[in-house]
Amino acid sequence: MKKIILFCVSVFMLAVCGKVSAQEYLLNNTNHNKTKNTCSGYLYDNSKNGNYEANQDRWITICPPASTGNTGRISLTFEEFN
Repeated sequence: MKKIILFCVSVFMLAVCGKVSAQEYLLNNTNHNKTKNTCSGYLYDNSKNGNYEANQDRWITICPPASTGNTGRISLTFEEFN
């Protein structure tokens, strides 16, 4: 009985503590004009912690992962826009 309880507690702790953090994508020279195949993440301008720099003209393409058969949907939520 103790083994079953220990197993259940271990599985629960792995589920709670083992969550994966979402990938962060910056609109900078590294990611400019690239395609990202993802279903989650955070998209930032070139300066994650501040205002974007002047004269920025960069773009990124976001596609559903191939594992979804490229039939998934993309949803964006803007938390701040000014």
